Amino acid sequence: MLDAHSLVMKWQRWPPHLLLIPIALQLLQQLS
Repeated sequence: MLDAHSLVMKWQRWPPHLLLIPIALQLLQQLS
């Protein structure tokens, strides 16, 4: 179980969208 606070702090240090964008695109392609 990840700690939400520590997770948010990590996300503020580096841009998570760089990894989330390709993952989201793959999920959309699988769902469609």
